[in-house]
Amino acid sequence: MVSDGRVACPQCQTEFAVPWIGEPPDRLARCPRCAWSITAGAFHASFEHQDLLGGNARSAFAEFVAGYPRAYGYAARMLSIDRLVHAVHAGGGPAARNLVEGRPRQVLAILDDLAGIAR
Repeated sequence: MVSDGRVACPQCQTEFAVPWIGEPPDRLARCPRCAWSITAGAFHASFEHQDLLGGNARSAFAEFVAGYPRAYGYAARMLSIDRLVHAVHAGGGPAARNLVEGRPRQVLAILDDLAGIAR
């Protein structure tokens, strides 16, 4: 949702657009269903330093979420997980830290070890 510039209202769960990065911090977005609102500044502060912007790994996560429930059996599930790990590893971005927790260099080293890449 962060990558789409959207939020779910904490009062009524309605999903709606919020001001994106670069908008004035006091710009307000109101829930179309109830009275709840949030400023651009508060919205951005809610995910700051959490590496939640999908970037290049976003399609890999979407593919995994769509395909994993249909993957039956150990081998099919492991292939689904392997494709996701490979996609975020190949991108080398913050998505790898969100998938495998740790410091950036530590995560990339773990993924390199899993992939059999010598450093």
